[in-house]
Amino acid sequence: MLPPTSVSQATQMLVDEPGAAKVLAGGSDILVQLKAGLAEPDLLVDIKHIDGIHDITPEDGGYRIGAAVSGATLGEHEGVKAL
Repeated sequence: MLPPTSVSQATQMLVDEPGAAKVLAGGSDILVQLKAGLAEPDLLVDIKHIDGIHDITPEDGGYRIGAAVSGATLGEHEGVKAL
């Protein structure tokens, strides 16, 4: 199965999965859970190929932060730090 390239595709994959599904963005949280046996999803939906998922963009006096933006990237972003 190919990874989704849009939010609507990812959402549809999650809706269509009859079992447990998890989102894989950067991987750190879910991979730790998988290795520890704390999560056993039937489907992992990898969202890293969705446009904008790694972006921090100005919006309505603040910023829209994509689901795959790392904490380090967020902390280094000049605009976010200025808020």
